[in-house]
Amino acid sequence: MHYIATLSNHGQPHPATSPLTVHTNGQLEPHRHKEWLLTNGLGGFACSTVVGCNARRYHGLLVAATTPPVGRMMAVNRVGELLHFDGREDVTHELAVNQFRDTFHPRGDQYLQRFDLGETARWEYLVEG
Repeated sequence: MHYIATLSNHGQPHPATSPLTVHTNGQLEPHRHKEWLLTNGLGGFACSTVVGCNARRYHGLLVAATTPPVGRMMAVNRVGELLHFDGREDVTHELAVNQFRDTFHPRGDQYLQRFDLGETARWEYLVEG
């Protein structure tokens, strides 16, 4: 696994941390093996892979520290985004990526163009040109 990490101090970015950008260009590989981490300095964190496919049991978007440093509670492990465009209710675009053994569904990675990591994590998608 490759790790992409930035640490923060009580929600403020570390002064030495600069924003990081990964251009995925709609490709799952090798980006599903690149991980990111954001911390709040109080024991809570968010982490996953660049494409948003949680590959480890501790991957999540909101992990709260209930009794630091060891007590943690997974509050939000993932988000399953669905897009419907006006006039096209019959077409659904799913932005999430999940792995079930050797199968991936949905395949939101095909729309993901860029991942930015700085003070927050940011995903940029291109759907229907």
